[in-house]
Amino acid sequence: MECSTKWSLDRRVTNLLFDISGQPTVDLFATRLNNKVEALYSRLPDPLALQGNSLQADWFKGLLSMYPPVLLLSLALHKVIRGEAQVIAILPWWPRRGWFSLLLQLLVDLPVMLPERNGLLLAPDGTEFPNLRELCLAAWRLSGDLSAAEVFREKLLPPYAQLIDHQRELYTMPSGGPFVAGVLDRRRIPFTRLSEWF
Repeated sequence: MECSTKWSLDRRVTNLLFDISGQPTVDLFATRLNNKVEALYSRLPDPLALQGNSLQADWFKGLLSMYPPVLLLSLALHKVIRGEAQVIAILPWWPRRGWFSLLLQLLVDLPVMLPERNGLLLAPDGTEFPNLRELCLAAWRLSGDLSAAEVFREKLLPPYAQLIDHQRELYTMPSGGPFVAGVLDRRRIPFTRLSEWF
């Protein structure tokens, strides 16, 4: 997958996510060509960035937004913990990646599966991302405050209530009905769908 700093998430989708999860104060790993919040920390030098390196900067208290490059995902998630940050993260649903279990541990709300529709991810020249289906993007509300993540997990259905149709639902693809983001502490974490708000 190409660097996420080249791609920009559709403004309507971003606005809906911010309506659901809150308005971030800083956009991390962004550039002046794809930022969704006025204040940005860039991954690369950018004259409009407050900071030139998202991973080395001190992250503000308050809600942040990030769509980091895949190669920096694990580092970004560990930075969420170290800074006890509150983040809306646009990340792929790739449950077999090494960083995925950490992602689930930081969740403080149900993740939102983004629609696979034309124009979801665009380059500055208007080129569409070539294969959204492989990317399988979702919005993940994360917190480095692990007690907040624990409170969220306790609100999920207890394991014994999830046994019915477990196998059928666990990895049903997004277009095929129920969809589970993952399992943590034997509790399924379901996706919500952005299409429910369209």
